[in-house]
Amino acid sequence: GMVFCNTHKFAVHGFNDRKLQTPNYVSTRGIHEYFHVYQGCYLEESATWLEEGSAEFLAFYLGGCNKWNVLETFEKQMMFHMEEAQRWRKQNEGITIEHMEDIEKADFKAKGGYRELAYDAGAWAVAFAIGQSGK
Repeated sequence: GMVFCNTHKFAVHGFNDRKLQTPNYVSTRGIHEYFHVYQGCYLEESATWLEEGSAEFLAFYLGGCNKWNVLETFEKQMMFHMEEAQRWRKQNEGITIEHMEDIEKADFKAKGGYRELAYDAGAWAVAFAIGQSGK
């Protein structure tokens, strides 16, 4: 079994209203965390935004396929997280996904956007890379 801890103290998937959580929420978190296990087996090191963004992308995608997402579809889930990333960026000019190459080396202000930059914008960066791959 796996144990999930919210060590970053993020709002649940960006939602503070517990009524929006689905009974299968743990499934999408399980996908996200299990993907980190997979990454650990095949990647020596990668950018923080790539690690978290790809785990989020896969959780949203499989969550949408199985109707486990908080917002039901993959598309709605991705759009919500784009809006979260954009909202944070407007309030924190000059801080970009570039600051999420290595969270351990990020400055204090950039770390304040860990969720929005590494997870939310990271998922969109992964979507962009997949789109560019032609597959």
